[in-house]
Amino acid sequence: IPKRDWSSDVCSSDLVGADAWAADANAAFGIITGWPDAGPVLATPAVPVPVEVDLLRRDRPLVVAGAIAEVAARVPSVREAPDGLHRIEVELAALVDVAGAALMLDDPSVLGEQVAWVARHFDAYDLSPATLDAALGALAEAARNQGHGVAATLLDSAR
Repeated sequence: IPKRDWSSDVCSSDLVGADAWAADANAAFGIITGWPDAGPVLATPAVPVPVEVDLLRRDRPLVVAGAIAEVAARVPSVREAPDGLHRIEVELAALVDVAGAALMLDDPSVLGEQVAWVARHFDAYDLSPATLDAALGALAEAARNQGHGVAATLLDSAR
């Protein structure tokens, strides 16, 4: 896992147990091929996964399904777009995963960066910013309905 500082006061890669850092793919290959077959010893112990993240991961299908139903009701035009609901479903599932990562790292900017990327992705598929906003709102509401208040607040803040 490449190390990357997502904030000035914590190296998030250490929190997820990154074993090494490399500036590019060639350097990473050199590091990895130098490891013994058993793999490296962790430089820092991995942080336990918070209960909220485990529960969010467990309920991901329910959260995404609830959000998709809500998006279809709020934005009927997405049902008419080729693969519109499927594309939104794929992106929302990824956003649930990234929200879990942001919670684990205690860094909301991780989700903010992903939402910015998804906005560009939605634009490429001719899905409007309003559709993304409705999808994020629906995702936050579905998370809240499944008892994931912390994740719902994080998702709301990313809108």
